[in-house]
Amino acid sequence: MLGRRAAPLYSCKRINYRQSQLCKVIGIVSPSGQDPFLSARRAVFPSAPEREHASEWNILQKIKPFATDLLLSPERVRYMQQLNIDFNVQKTMLPLDQVVDMSLARDALKLIDST
Repeated sequence: MLGRRAAPLYSCKRINYRQSQLCKVIGIVSPSGQDPFLSARRAVFPSAPEREHASEWNILQKIKPFATDLLLSPERVRYMQQLNIDFNVQKTMLPLDQVVDMSLARDALKLIDST
């Protein structure tokens, strides 16, 4: 049983409240964010061996699970919507601004550029 707190983990209210922190997290996984990333990881996992911190960084840089410029391209969003339509998860193609909010990514890019 989920209890009273069945709301989504990342509600709009939470994202708005924590926007500056989220921007910093997004920014430190960029190639120029190695030192802040390793410092943050050491703080969270103080007993982990140094090789684990370096390995995590290397995996993130090799696999690149995040967009290079932190923004989703319109083509990528259209592709994902088309998959949703093909699998009957979504009925129609929606305008980009109704599907994604890139404001956090833009703010993170500004933060990266200012460092």
